[in-house]
Amino acid sequence: MAALAPLGGVWAIFIIAFIDSSIFGIPIDPVFVYYVAVEPRRVILYAVMASLGSALGSTVPYLIGYKGGEELVAKKLGPQRFAHMHDLSEKYGDLALIIPALMPLGFPFKPFVFLAG
Repeated sequence: MAALAPLGGVWAIFIIAFIDSSIFGIPIDPVFVYYVAVEPRRVILYAVMASLGSALGSTVPYLIGYKGGEELVAKKLGPQRFAHMHDLSEKYGDLALIIPALMPLGFPFKPFVFLAG
């Protein structure tokens, strides 16, 4: 928290949500709870910034999958996993991305975003 203090709660939450969605998982929940406990009147602003950071961060794996094509995605995910996820995407369409997005913490969502690209 000391490293993020100069940024302020709003930007710290945005940056952590962006990194969590784009590069590697950082648990944003404890940070969010900390800042809401310190300033409860800004809960809506914190929620909006976390959502915005997460949405913008998800564009990174999406663009990697989009630019790299199916060959790169199959190479990164493995041929069996890629085939299974691709089949789910073909069968269920948008639900193949919506359902993993709604799963609890710890569920691997980034491969689905990667594949969506």
